[in-house]
Amino acid sequence: MSLASVNGFLISKLDYLLELAVVTYDNSIICADESIKIDVLDQIIDDTLLLQHASKHKINVNNDEVEESFFETLLDLNSRYDFAEFMIENNLTEDILRNHVKNRLIIKKYLDEYVRKDIQISNEDLIEFYKENIESFEGEDTVRISHILIERFNEESLKKAWEIKKSINSPQAFFDKVKECSECPTCCQSGDLGYFIRGELIEELDNIVFNMQINEISDPILSKYGYHIIIITDKKYHTVTAFEDIKNALKEQLVETEAEIKIYRLLCNLKDIASIEVYV
Repeated sequence: MSLASVNGFLISKLDYLLELAVVTYDNSIICADESIKIDVLDQIIDDTLLLQHASKHKINVNNDEVEESFFETLLDLNSRYDFAEFMIENNLTEDILRNHVKNRLIIKKYLDEYVRKDIQISNEDLIEFYKENIESFEGEDTVRISHILIERFNEESLKKAWEIKKSINSPQAFFDKVKECSECPTCCQSGDLGYFIRGELIEELDNIVFNMQINEISDPILSKYGYHIIIITDKKYHTVTAFEDIKNALKEQLVETEAEIKIYRLLCNLKDIASIEVYV
């Protein structure tokens, strides 16, 4: 059964199922979302156009490259689901999979040699992009907190929370009281709740903890969980990643963005002169 044709080349249901298996990350291949199925067929059509175009440039890959990629693909697919069973159910042979892998390598080599290779990103372009998007490279203030929790909400619980707070005169005393008094399961981990940025904590705590300093201990704070006594165990202030630290990653990102634009334009041109029919 053919699902589509590209310049006379028929795309079979097996081609489709194999591509779907590659992009699906669990064993629900047949039950994949309908939008994914449509995207997969579109991707096969695009790949077929690129493969046909690459053949005109006599792009070749050697057997060692194919075999290495074939076994990596096979291991990857088997790690995600029972791919051996999928092969049996769909009459998929190793040669068919190997040819699929080979075609992918040819497309990648063509794109590397004829699309990505000539893309030049100057240092000036990188600096300009960095400055224009500086907010993307800014870290947020983070705090690490531990707490003592008294779960009830009555006056007796509030009184108990204040008694605990008044008895604490040092960070060590706080952690001693965590083991002795806290009603939260984190009492076994010194009351540690981990790191947070603004907005991640419940509002009652969020409004207070970012104004506290390391080793500072709060008064009792009421929330929907009860009364908290908080200590700040670490604090990391807002920082901006230096240009030199991110320059190489930025260059890779901009090269890939430019490559995607060039590939899109190439595919548009190929589709304009191609004969494409979809039968489903």
